[in-house]
Amino acid sequence: MTDRLARLRVPPHVGVLIGASTAAYAATLAAVTGLQATSEAELIAQRAPAVAEVQGLDAGNQALDDALALAGRRYDGLSQAYAVAGDRLTALETALANLAASVHAIDGVSRSLPASVPLPKVTRVTVRSAPATSGTTGASGAP
Repeated sequence: MTDRLARLRVPPHVGVLIGASTAAYAATLAAVTGLQATSEAELIAQRAPAVAEVQGLDAGNQALDDALALAGRRYDGLSQAYAVAGDRLTALETALANLAASVHAIDGVSRSLPASVPLPKVTRVTVRSAPATSGTTGASGAP
């Protein structure tokens, strides 16, 4: 086994080369990561106004949706009130038609009455003395 280890032994300059290349790779990855982070930060900063506008549009859209829902509820309420008023108006028209028929019947009867009716003469009576009264009523039990 020692033979084998001796044969697998790596010369020191190979280890140094592997370590140096690993360090260079790590430094390159760190630099690339830093550049990507900087690039993404700039991209986020550039897109921030557009994102704010989209959020503002979303809030405006939500407010418009709420206003439309409220208008729909008001419309439904007014539609029901209009239907009730229509029903009441129909009932009123029927009552007015009945009243018109009654007035027409009364008008026909009133036209058949004479224009004037002779009234009896009224004589005026004047009383000059007060009627006689009694001072006791007998309500208290006295004779």
